[in-house]
Amino acid sequence: MKKTGNIEEMSGLRQPTEKEISEISEYMKYYYGLREKTCTKCSVFLGIFGIVMILASSSAGIFALVIGVVCFLGAFAAIRYEKQIIKDVTVIENGEFQVLDGYVKKIEADMDTPGVSNVIFESIKQQEWKGWFSARHENLNLGLPLLLMYVAPDKVKGGICRVFTPYMLTKEGRKHPV
Repeated sequence: MKKTGNIEEMSGLRQPTEKEISEISEYMKYYYGLREKTCTKCSVFLGIFGIVMILASSSAGIFALVIGVVCFLGAFAAIRYEKQIIKDVTVIENGEFQVLDGYVKKIEADMDTPGVSNVIFESIKQQEWKGWFSARHENLNLGLPLLLMYVAPDKVKGGICRVFTPYMLTKEGRKHPV
């Protein structure tokens, strides 16, 4: 058994099927949709608060101006992150990723997140990923099939590597992304 920390060293990476693209993109749309809503709310709040502080700077002083500028910077950072989220989802919807079939090698409880367990992924060619992945714990047991999704760093900033259990790719499982 070979342990690896580089996904590109693992053999068996393949192009996803249309069904896998559809299921994974639906899951990731919901997963990123929650973050996108948060970014939108933050950028609106910070933008409005920044305008109020800048307008109040004539009577409140330089401190209000500084706070207003910082709020505007925060609003622009949230907008920039939101654009990155949209790009990531688009890449996944277009199927610009690879998948690797495997199974659960080891399970450990995640005490910080209810409903989630940490799993070690092992490919069907007995290549073990040396790190942990988060997965929903419904029907989770040793040997359960996993699908590892890999988006290369040249497609999205930092790349994406995550595993999916069969439950996570169902309509019910997509409602509870991890």
